[in-house]
Amino acid sequence: MLLLIINQIQEEENKSFWIVPVVFFGVWIIVGAIYFVLRKKHAKNDLFTTKNINNNLLKLAAIIVKADGKIDRKEIDYVKQYLNKKLKKSQASYQFQIFNEYLNSEVELDDVLTEIKETLKQNINSSGLNYFVGKSEINWLYFLVGIALTDKFLAKDEFNVINTIRSKWSIDQRAFNSLLAMFNYYTEEDVNRQQSVKKYAGSSLSKYFTILELKDSATTEEIKKSYRKLVQLYHPDKQINKTPIEQQQAEEQFKKIQEAYEIIKERKGFN
Repeated sequence: MLLLIINQIQEEENKSFWIVPVVFFGVWIIVGAIYFVLRKKHAKNDLFTTKNINNNLLKLAAIIVKADGKIDRKEIDYVKQYLNKKLKKSQASYQFQIFNEYLNSEVELDDVLTEIKETLKQNINSSGLNYFVGKSEINWLYFLVGIALTDKFLAKDEFNVINTIRSKWSIDQRAFNSLLAMFNYYTEEDVNRQQSVKKYAGSSLSKYFTILELKDSATTEEIKKSYRKLVQLYHPDKQINKTPIEQQQAEEQFKKIQEAYEIIKERKGFN
């Protein structure tokens, strides 16, 4: 009788011994299955988001190319080379084909920026995404600025588009200025200033010293000091309480002071 009881106890212990590993193994299989399903779903979301962002960045690239009212072959080649550098040959060729389609169609800037914003909302964790221009807005903007500056000239319309994008992506002004400083370029203002200087290059500087309320023999420091004083005096912000006529006169004087200073500075060779 005693032996029978002992045998029963041993059988129960053997059963208990196998329960724990079986349960553990079953739980592991269930957890693994859940992880696989979620990871697959997440991968699909990543793929969708990546494709959506890349396509919209190509739309922005097309907008930049057409911003100054003409299509420059250098800018198109820049996009093509960038894609070839960042992607496999087949992928680059496919993306460049998409870019050309956008280039030959009407694309609205606000619509593109809104779509990018909405897409990013759907996938907050972007660590697994594979954008061909990097994973942050500053990288995207660098790509777009590079397109605009392939000819080393930043047209006003190009700047306005880029600045709108910068604002929508909440990139602060200092970071934007730092990004632009990485490129060697000139603007329409630079061209106008050079033309103005060239126009008056052969004339006497006496007129311009007079505008700055100086004698022809004024030193560099005197020129700078008088310029700062006059610019502050005639600055538009200082004319708020003046009459419209006075404001207009002050604006004209302000422009003349700036022009005179630029011409003298160029002819005298100081910064």
